[in-house]
Parts: sequence; C-alpha cells; structure tokens
Amino acid sequence: MLKNVTSYYYGGAYYEKSGSGYKAVAPPAGAVVDNLPAGGEEVKIGDQTYVKVGETYYQPVQVDGKNKYEVSQVEEGTK
Repeated sequence: MLKNVTSYYYGGAYYEKSGSGYKAVAPPAGAVVDNLPAGGEEVKIGDQTYVKVGETYYQPVQVDGKNKYEVSQVEEGTK
C-alpha cells in the first residue's frame, strides 16, 4: 500500500515530516532539481547517461531551456 508523503527540499537534501521534526530521506523519483549534490559521478546504463550521487541516479533534462536533473529510478537488473 502506498502512502501519500510530502517531501521538502532544502539545502540540497530531501526531508519528510517525522513526529514533531523532519528526517532526511532519499529524493523521490521524478523530482527535478537545479543543482546536484557534491560527489557525483557520471555513469552510463544502456545508452543513457546518468549522474550517480550515493545511491541516487539523476538524468540530465531540459526544463524551459535550462539544464536541470531529474531523479530517476534505476532497477538493479538494468545496471
């Protein structure tokens, strides 16, 4: 069962409400960010190039003529 969760983005990280505070969480697939967190490495999977930061894959995209990055869900079997 899926639950509706609101994620918040601040200072390069995603957070969810947890009790009376917030906890850091993995970025949700489909989220688009302007800048990548530090420490990314370019990886090629099939014919697609991603930037991997930790366990998160970002796909370069164009939004309104600007370079951005979309959080992508990459299945283990496709690596």
